[in-house]
Amino acid sequence: MTAFLVLVLAACGDSEGSTAGSGTEQADEGELVHVHDVLVGAGGSPVYLAAHTGLYELRDGEVVARSDHFDDLMAAAIEPDGTLIASGHPDLSTENLRIAGKPPLLGLVESDDGSTWTPRSLLGDADFHALVVTEGRLYGADSTSARVMVSDDGGHTWEPSAGDAQLLDLAINPADPDQMVGVDLDRGLAVSDDGGDSWAPMAGAPNLVDLEWTSSALVAIDAEGAILRSTDAGLTWTPAATLPGAEALGSDGTDVYAYAAPTALHRSGDDGESWSEVTP
Repeated sequence: MTAFLVLVLAACGDSEGSTAGSGTEQADEGELVHVHDVLVGAGGSPVYLAAHTGLYELRDGEVVARSDHFDDLMAAAIEPDGTLIASGHPDLSTENLRIAGKPPLLGLVESDDGSTWTPRSLLGDADFHALVVTEGRLYGADSTSARVMVSDDGGHTWEPSAGDAQLLDLAINPADPDQMVGVDLDRGLAVSDDGGDSWAPMAGAPNLVDLEWTSSALVAIDAEGAILRSTDAGLTWTPAATLPGAEALGSDGTDVYAYAAPTALHRSGDDGESWSEVTP
């Protein structure tokens, strides 16, 4: 694969002329556009950004593109062995990620390093907007079926949960995988205590756009870029900090990372109370 492209981080937004996503929009080569997910490996390394224009990696304080393809990665995660998994919409020039007669949906794809992707399951059938890896189980919030899908074999086969949920993001309690909190397109913040078989809206909850469940708290971004946290599974929220432009979170279970458009990746070791910038 081609050498890494060192980025000048660009403002969040779409440019004309792309093969990414639906195939009707394109960003300029090397331009980071709309980060959907921050991936953090065990111990804080590696750190990746899954974006509208592909996968990027934090290296020596800089963000570099992992590929010259513009796959629109709506969700991504790191498996325990370091394998990358993702979902979203393929660059239409990538023929192995499309099936004739089916919509351009990645289903679940895998990669050793993010330079190329290989289908694992549901190609053309699923569009996961969140992927959560827990011990022995993989969860995916599928926008096509409006279900949380569950896999016990690493995403090769899936079973849908019973509850209707059009989730934009999903967080799972590391101490109790049946307890889930999601950002629902229609209901706002919603909670499930039975592994996604039923969902209930959380009355009075803030307007959140992204969630991460660390070992000690739920950390979230609201629509204005404020960082909030909850220590009671989302029942109540406390303002923690403000990161203007914040749009995506990730965590290794201890530290939390936040990408803030147009230029900055930040890290917090205290569940969002204080932050340090890790990109120049």
